Amino acid sequence: MNPTPNPSTTCGGVWHAKHLRRTGRPEETLRITEENARVTRDDAELVNQCHRMLGDLYADKGNRYPARSHYDDAVRVAHNITRE
Repeated sequence: MNPTPNPSTTCGGVWHAKHLRRTGRPEETLRITEENARVTRDDAELVNQCHRMLGDLYADKGNRYPARSHYDDAVRVAHNITRE
């Protein structure tokens, strides 16, 4: 088994998570995306993408409430980006 690369503070970590999701590895995607969200706190665009991905992942699993919470966070962050 190949080790999963560490998430990064660049969009590479988000792209890696998107790849994992597309290749049917939701648990790895969730782990990587949560870590990306934690380490990219200072980059609003990446935080926005992480919340959107987390919303998608929870929605895929049928977990409406955490999905909605992440989508709401993504929208809030996006609004702040456009105001800057």
